[in-house]
Amino acid sequence: MLNHINHPETSPIPLDVAEELMDTFNLLFPQFEPPTKTLLKSLDMNESFLALGSCERDRFLHWNHYTYWRKNILNLSQVLNEAPQGARQLLRVDNRDKHSLLNVVLFWVSGMVAILTIVSTVCGAWAIRLAIQALDVSVESRDISLKGVEVAVAQLCADEEVARKLAQYCAL
Repeated sequence: MLNHINHPETSPIPLDVAEELMDTFNLLFPQFEPPTKTLLKSLDMNESFLALGSCERDRFLHWNHYTYWRKNILNLSQVLNEAPQGARQLLRVDNRDKHSLLNVVLFWVSGMVAILTIVSTVCGAWAIRLAIQALDVSVESRDISLKGVEVAVAQLCADEEVARKLAQYCAL
């Protein structure tokens, strides 16, 4: 690319296209930046891409500088800057987007409310089950108490003197 820029008279690529191409490479893949290094290393293109160099051109960050690829750069910028959706939005808080933190907090709070609702429903069902068991125990306890009263009356009525005093309870 450096030869195309340094010798535009012998290049089949117009000089302004070659310069913008190099500027676009410098914009998208800034040299010596960790993400660029990681990408190139994962593609095993580290040496070949860095050999291309920056052609001693500055990195232009404003889209007005680009004529040929302006629309594509703007589309790419919009895609890269759009808010994350789906599961990604729950893991990433974007400092530029003030609603991002609110969305993450609201999601996790609603998740906690859902968990607490499930726990309270389970506890409520368990409480109902225990109440039914307590009712069964109280019915059995009443039956046992009635049997105890019958036994006590029978013991009292076994004594003839007491049976005469409590004639309404004892059948003589």
